[in-house]
Amino acid sequence: MTEPACQYVVINYNAGHLLRAAVESMVVDAAAANDATPSEPLVIVVDNASTDGSPDAIRDLPHVRVI
Repeated sequence: MTEPACQYVVINYNAGHLLRAAVESMVVDAAAANDATPSEPLVIVVDNASTDGSPDAIRDLPHVRVI
């Protein structure tokens, strides 16, 4: 397994209404930046005990880890 060319860490607290769009934007930007050497990005979302269901908004996205 190769290391992702782009890796992001996002700290989240009750930003579910913004979180999915932000993560999707990171994935699009990573794809654009890696035209020469395509690689899947890794987005790690650190959730600070959100009560708005933020993690559920992104769990289905590929290449995302929620901790």
